[in-house]
Amino acid sequence: MAARPPRTPPGAPLQTGPLMDDADLAMRLNVPKSWVEDQAKAGRIPCTFIGRHRRFTEAHFQQIVVAGERPARNAMPAIWPAVSDAFSAAS
Repeated sequence: MAARPPRTPPGAPLQTGPLMDDADLAMRLNVPKSWVEDQAKAGRIPCTFIGRHRRFTEAHFQQIVVAGERPARNAMPAIWPAVSDAFSAAS
């Protein structure tokens, strides 16, 4: 079973700003609402409950995006220094 994201510690500053529901978050992430529902139910993405209603803060959105980042596998070579050196040598 996957580990659940850590809870906000007691006394931590509260997030200000509007809360998002599953549909709002799905729209911002450009994923199906069912993906958000499945990931939240499995505890793989952070969320907050207001009563029994699941909500997401801007901080949750940012954590989800950062957690999904992957390094480039085939980074393009840095050619601009070589190009500028070639123009300098031709002058």
